Amino acid sequence: MSEGKSYLAQSFLDHRVYIYVEPVEQKPADNQTVLHLGMYVENDLGSTFTSGGSSYLGLAAYNGATARRHSFTAPSAPLGTTWLVRDVELTVTHAADGTAKEVPIVWHWNINAGSFIPTSGTVYVDLETLDLISRPTVSRFYCPVGETVTISTNPVRSSFRHTLSYSLGETGGTIALDVGAGFDWTIPESLLLAMPENSQDTCTVTCSTYNGSICLGSRTCVFVVQVGAAGKIRVDEGWCSVFPGSENGTVNGWGIYVDGYSYAAATVDQSKIHLSPGATLKDITMELAGETYTSPWITAPVTGVYAHTAYMRITDSRGISYTEGFTFTPVAYNTPGLWAAVCYRAGLDGEENDAGNYLWVSCTPVFSPVAGCNSAKVTLGLYSAGGSFLDKETVTGDGVYFGTLDAQYAYRAVLEITDALGNTNSISYIIPPQAVAFQLKEGGDGAAFGGPATEADCLDIKWSKLRLGGETVADFPVETGTTGIWTWRKWHSGLAECWGTLTGSITTSRSVGSLYGTSTISTPLPFSFLTAPRCQVSANCTGGKSYWVGSGYGGSDTQRTPNYSLVTPTSGQIDYHLELYALGQWK
Repeated sequence: MSEGKSYLAQSFLDHRVYIYVEPVEQKPADNQTVLHLGMYVENDLGSTFTSGGSSYLGLAAYNGATARRHSFTAPSAPLGTTWLVRDVELTVTHAADGTAKEVPIVWHWNINAGSFIPTSGTVYVDLETLDLISRPTVSRFYCPVGETVTISTNPVRSSFRHTLSYSLGETGGTIALDVGAGFDWTIPESLLLAMPENSQDTCTVTCSTYNGSICLGSRTCVFVVQVGAAGKIRVDEGWCSVFPGSENGTVNGWGIYVDGYSYAAATVDQSKIHLSPGATLKDITMELAGETYTSPWITAPVTGVYAHTAYMRITDSRGISYTEGFTFTPVAYNTPGLWAAVCYRAGLDGEENDAGNYLWVSCTPVFSPVAGCNSAKVTLGLYSAGGSFLDKETVTGDGVYFGTLDAQYAYRAVLEITDALGNTNSISYIIPPQAVAFQLKEGGDGAAFGGPATEADCLDIKWSKLRLGGETVADFPVETGTTGIWTWRKWHSGLAECWGTLTGSITTSRSVGSLYGTSTISTPLPFSFLTAPRCQVSANCTGGKSYWVGSGYGGSDTQRTPNYSLVTPTSGQIDYHLELYALGQWK
C-alpha cells in the first residue's frame, strides 16, 4: 500500500486546514480500502479559537455508498500550534475494476474566534487500485502429452471468471472460457506438432481475470510439456529383417551364419515405422559388438560361436528412439585337414616297394560340417622332382593310385584336402627312386648325390668317400669359424684344431733362485673338445722385459688351456704375447 499524504484543504484568517489521508488496509475480496483520516489546523490568528458543535469530517456519497460524517467539537487551539482537530477511520468501496479515483473527503468547521465563522471544503483523493487479478498455478511442473494438469486460478473473489489460454513454441490457443477456481486440462496430442525437434518444451498458461464483463488483467504461469508416451515410435511386425550374408558365394548361398565368414545385414520397411505427430525420421542404425553401422546396414564378419545380438535403432527428430534386438549364433567353422596321412611308393598290392609303380595313400579327411552344408574333397597330385606337374587323382579311400611311376625317377606327391568354401590344406611327400644317383630339390634351391635332396641351399653328398682328380680326399673341413682370440676348424674325420694370440700384463709375484716367476695364465678354448687337446705355446718377446714360458699343468681340461707361468731375470711387470695352438678330437 501507498504511504499517507497530507492535503492543504484551506487557508483562512491566518490559519491553515490540512486533511491527512493514510490507507490502513486493502480488502480486495470486499473491493474496499480502509482509510485513516485526520484534520489538522495550524493557528496563526494571534488568539485562541475553538470549534462549534456542527463541525464534521467524513466521506461524501461515493461509488454507490451514502455519505458518512463524523461531528466533533474541538478544544481551544493556542496561538502558534498545530492542532489535531479530528481523526477517523472510514471504508471506501472501489469500482468494479478495483480503481478508486477522486474519492471526496468532506469537512466542515465552525470556527469560534470571538464569533462563529463557518468554513468547509472537499479534498479529492485517488486511492491505489486494488490487485484483483487472479494468480494462476499448475498442479505439476512436468506433464506428458495425453495426461492432465490442473490449472488453479486462485481468484480474489469467488465470483470472478477467467479465460485460460496457452502458448508453446510458435503455436497457441484457448484452453477454456468462463473458468471459476480451476480447470483440469488434458494436454492434446496436437501440441506434438509444436515440438518437432524437442522431447519437451515450456508451455505458458495465461489466465485473464473478469469481474463480470470487465477484464481486470492477466497473469501467467509455466510448466513443461513432455512428449511422453504419445511421442513414442511405433512399428508394425516385420518392419526390419536381419539376415546372414557373406562375400563368399558358397557361404552366402547356405543362408546361415558361419563363424568368421558371415556378416549381419538388414532391410527396413519404412512404411511400417510410425512416428508421433510433428516428428521426422532422423536415422536408422545397426549396432553390433560395439560398432555402429548405417544404411545399407552391413556389418563386418562375425566371429565367435555364441549368441550375438544386432540392435536396430530408429531415432526421430526429437531424439526419441526405438530399439529392437535380433539375436543369432554363428555355426562353427575350421579349415580342413588330413589326419593320420600316409603316402609311399608301392606295388599294386599296396605293399611298400622301392621299385613300385604306384602310390599307396591312407588318410582321414577332417572338416567342419557347418550344419550339414559343408563337404570336402581329397586329391593326390604327382609332380616331378624338379616341380613339374604330372597328374592328379581324386582320393576316394585308402588304396593305390596312378600306376605310372618309373622306378628310376624321384617324384613329389601332394595330398590335398579342399572344402566347399575353397579352403585347403596339404601334405607333401618326396618319393625317391629305387636307386638315387642325383636329385635336384623341388624349386631348384638344393641338390643331393646318392639320395633325395631335402635341404635348401645345400649340395648334399650321401656317400662316405670323395675323389678329386683321381685321388681320394682323405679328410676335409666340415666347419670353420672364429671365437674370441681363436680361429678354429673341425674336420670330417673328427679332428679339431684352434690357434690364437693371448696378450696381457702380469707382475712377478715370487722368486725362484735368481729368477722371478708370475702367477698362472689360462684362457677358455673356443669349444669343448671330446678329450683334453694337446696344447702348444710360444713366447713372442717383441720388446720390453725378456721372459720364458714355464711348464703348464692342469692339461686334462677339455674346455681351457693348461695353466702357464712366466719366468724373467728381473722382478716387475711383464707385457706378454703368447702364441697358442690346440689339437684334439671334436667327435
